[in-house]
Amino acid sequence: MRTVRNIFALLIVASVMLTSCKAATPTAAPEEEIVITFWHQEQVDRRIKVLDKLFDEFYEETGIRVVQETMTWDEQYVKLMSAIEAGNPPDITWGTEDTAVTLLEAGAIYPVTDLVKNLDAQYTYVPSHRDRLFWDGEYWAVPVLGLSYNFWYRADMFEEAGLEPPETWDDVIAAAEALNDPPNRWGIALPTGETLYGDQVMMSLLFANGGKVMASGNELVVNSPEMVKALEIYRDLAQFTPPDAGNYTWPEAGQAFAQGKAAMLITFNAVLDYDIVEGNVPENLGIVRMPETPGKDVRTVSYTLCIMFLTDDPVKLEAIQTWLSWMMEPENYGEWAAEFEPGLFLPITEAGLESESFFGHEMIAPYQEQVHSILELTQLNTCTTWEVGEKPDPFSGTIYLGFPTIKAAQLVLFEGATPVEGAAEAERIIKENLGRE
Repeated sequence: MRTVRNIFALLIVASVMLTSCKAATPTAAPEEEIVITFWHQEQVDRRIKVLDKLFDEFYEETGIRVVQETMTWDEQYVKLMSAIEAGNPPDITWGTEDTAVTLLEAGAIYPVTDLVKNLDAQYTYVPSHRDRLFWDGEYWAVPVLGLSYNFWYRADMFEEAGLEPPETWDDVIAAAEALNDPPNRWGIALPTGETLYGDQVMMSLLFANGGKVMASGNELVVNSPEMVKALEIYRDLAQFTPPDAGNYTWPEAGQAFAQGKAAMLITFNAVLDYDIVEGNVPENLGIVRMPETPGKDVRTVSYTLCIMFLTDDPVKLEAIQTWLSWMMEPENYGEWAAEFEPGLFLPITEAGLESESFFGHEMIAPYQEQVHSILELTQLNTCTTWEVGEKPDPFSGTIYLGFPTIKAAQLVLFEGATPVEGAAEAERIIKENLGRE
């Protein structure tokens, strides 16, 4: 693929040279505008507008134009692979560490080691977000923003019921039962449908109970006592979730919590949905680290959003590096993170965490306590599918196809399977995804 691109570039150069030879009086060609094509999955209108604003400012300063095109998370691989095979990929794309693994295996992305090191020297990355993109002696994507799952609770409801913030899963189950008062209110907004959100919540329970998907050497270890325990907790909590929880994705669950229809929530960010409901005040929005099972190592599911390079054109590369360096300048970076969705997208550099444009944002400022908690909790013990520092299984990006952990939970909830049987089913699906059967 790369050879074809190089040949195509040479043909263009040859064509230009032949044309100039035929001209009777050579004239200087006008300098072409540099355009960077950027594909990403953030289709929410406010996020597109934030990028448009920043891209316009960057263009005014540099004359380099960045053009964005959106796709869904579900279609990202199909669309990218089709473009790559057709020889017309974007210059850069956006995704998580899973996206980077998949595109690296396809031979579609280029190392960005020097740029990451330069940005790290200038602004100091949070190590966990930087290191998970380093394999075979190279950085394969530029880390830009962080996401982490958190445990949210309605402090006003807990106080009214005389309950303390939950520390263990037994506390969570007891609080869900105590605060459950249908049809007025349910104990927890827990997704039960076969969705990416449901799968991520199940993964959160697995990791919070000390479980893993892969151990050192890419050994698959999801069928474990920790997964069995996570399924037991899920089963016990599901009886206290609203009857329409099978339709929950992030917005539906967030709105149920924000509107007081549920007392607890596991999700990335609850600030935006909560703030827009009249009467809600910041002090009633509670957040704690993921509850624990005594004796287990609590970890938080987190993702690193990163930029991958699909071009090796030297002119484009220089322009992209100029653009990323500009975007990561603390005030630009803080605005990007804050405006994209307040409280959801987190700066992952020390300089970004200190930027006035982030913590001074009109919506983040009233919720500084919650946002500081998110940042602190994210850095405690975050994890991804594989062991950070090791090269992932080449097919790690396919692990979540078919939503294996929520399917396992559905077997337990709706088909009478035991948690032990559910854990075995999750492993079976993941093995199939990885091509290990």
